[in-house]
Amino acid sequence: MKCLPPAFAVLVTAFLMSSEAIGQESSAPPPEMKALERLLGTWEVESIGKIPEETRSTSTHRRELVLGGRFVEDKAFDDKGKPISTAMYTYDSNRKAYRYWFFFSEGVLESTGTWDESSQTFTFICKPGGGATGVITIRFSDETTFNWSVIFKDAGGKVGYHLEGKAVRKK
Repeated sequence: MKCLPPAFAVLVTAFLMSSEAIGQESSAPPPEMKALERLLGTWEVESIGKIPEETRSTSTHRRELVLGGRFVEDKAFDDKGKPISTAMYTYDSNRKAYRYWFFFSEGVLESTGTWDESSQTFTFICKPGGGATGVITIRFSDETTFNWSVIFKDAGGKVGYHLEGKAVRKK
């Protein structure tokens, strides 16, 4: 296989990364990112597993803006400080939707969502395959607290996974 000449590779990369090539009018983050900025900071999270079994845990999430302010990166750690997951949130101007990727030891889940200003709620829908559907909800009570839930149903509508909890901003 023949390699591209370095100058050509740089030119192609510059074109593909240009704002015009990806449908953005400017390099500034879209205004819809303001809603996601509510997630920034360090959060103490309580989790309660309902299905498949009753469980309780705590974790710390550190969220910051990355990649020119276009993404919120979420790094989660268990109560001993061990990394347990990473997630990314953004607003996709081309799809006119919020996007959420959750990376964990079993793989990755990709979701598309909306923001409801009146209820202060993000709702993300995930379709991992096999007819299953997940709904992830983040509802802000105020600037320092939100409640969340993750519910996955199989193709027949039976709940196979239900986790919910509360997050409180520490920093």
